[in-house]
Amino acid sequence: MIAYGKRFRKTFSSGNSVSSIREVARLASVSPTTVSRVLNGKGSGHVAAATRQRVVEAAETLEYRPSAAARALVGGRTQTVGIHSCRVLYTSFFMHLVQLTQEIVQKYGLHLLLVPGSDERDLPDLLRERRVDALIWARYPVERADELVEAIAAPHQVVIGIGSIDRRCPVRASAAYWDHRDGISLGVEHLAGLGHERMAYLPGAEIGRKLWPDMVEAFEAATAELGVVGEVLTAKSEVDNFAAGMEVASRALELQPTPTALITRNDDIAIGALHGLAQAGVSVPGGMSVVGYNDLPIATYCTPPLTTIHIPYAEAVTAVLPAVLERLAEGSVGEQGERICSGFKTRLVVRGTTGPPSVA
Repeated sequence: MIAYGKRFRKTFSSGNSVSSIREVARLASVSPTTVSRVLNGKGSGHVAAATRQRVVEAAETLEYRPSAAARALVGGRTQTVGIHSCRVLYTSFFMHLVQLTQEIVQKYGLHLLLVPGSDERDLPDLLRERRVDALIWARYPVERADELVEAIAAPHQVVIGIGSIDRRCPVRASAAYWDHRDGISLGVEHLAGLGHERMAYLPGAEIGRKLWPDMVEAFEAATAELGVVGEVLTAKSEVDNFAAGMEVASRALELQPTPTALITRNDDIAIGALHGLAQAGVSVPGGMSVVGYNDLPIATYCTPPLTTIHIPYAEAVTAVLPAVLERLAEGSVGEQGERICSGFKTRLVVRGTTGPPSVA
């Protein structure tokens, strides 16, 4: 460990910390101001082409890299995009959301900062203290992104909302959104259409019920409207969504009369439920139908493949984020009124885990 530490320090002490802007200036026979202009891309109209070439070659020879902190002080930008979502590390859905966001952010030469759900009260400070150029609100309800606009402290900063709405759309932040109520209703209608008259909704633990009340409300409203029996079952713990799905599926089997179909808050819970049903010897979809939510790539690899509700998170992210970051790169973010806002629809994806209820 000690030898590794020495090697680590040696490797990084021979790079940026040794070569300075003054050394580059001496090697190129120019002033430090000229070096700064060239390497920050501001010398096109003030520095001759031959001089600019000497500066670039000197910087490459010395392996000099401009200080990101210094550039932030000069330009007021941090080259950082923050993303805040609920329980980001605990569900496959948010992991996919973050991965997709990271891929887009990286294309613009920016860095992604993860802000856990517990740090919601610190979000305005990220903007007020100019620690991020863009802040993504990726939790329910998405219109709360409008509240963060008040904390914007620089003309180039922008707030983006990505997620499900609670009956209204964002009016101040750029946003891409959908409605969980539509998705849950699609699942209930699908099961009722297959002949299921008794079904259960599995939100995971009680916290899942509290954080996404729109999904519970939609389930209760849809079952009541269609005249079928709906039960909401919560797990004791949700550190592991798969375990929560197993637990609640087992509880569903203990109900009398037993529901013939389950709808879950996300695909992770649905996969856990499938495992719990298999352990109990219940066939799917013959003995129990299961509908997931999110339509993650893993849904097609379940046995049988998971019927689920497709959430347009990929479509939403790719619709709004590149457009906003493009404006940010061009320095044309402008007023918050010049926002980008798009709505998307959820859709049912029927695979192998749903079918008509078995005849007793």
